[in-house]
Amino acid sequence: MTDVDSETARKSIQALGGIALRIPKMASAIVKQLCSFLNYNQSHIVNETMIVFQGNRGSDEINQIDILRKHRDEHKEIIQIIKSSTEYITEPDAKVNITTLYILYH
Repeated sequence: MTDVDSETARKSIQALGGIALRIPKMASAIVKQLCSFLNYNQSHIVNETMIVFQGNRGSDEINQIDILRKHRDEHKEIIQIIKSSTEYITEPDAKVNITTLYILYH
C-alpha cells in the first residue's frame, strides 16, 4: 500500500473491498486489514479506504453494498481508528463517510 504510485495503492484498496464483498468468508480479515490502512498516515491510502468502506467509488458491486454496514457487529472499533486518522481524510467522498460511519456505530 505504501507504493509511490498513489493510483496503484488506490486500486489495490478497491480490489480488497471487492474481494470482501465477493467472498464473505474473507470479509472479516479484509475489513481488519483495511482498518489497519487508516493508520498509514498517508492521505491517499486513508481517503481510499474510507471511500471503499462506504462504497462510493469503483466497481458497481462496491457501490451497491456498504462493507462495514454488512459486517457492522464485527468492527465496532472502527470509530476510534477513524478518529485518529481524521487529519488525513481530505477528499469530499471520504469526509462524508466519516459522518455516516459515526452514525452507524453509535
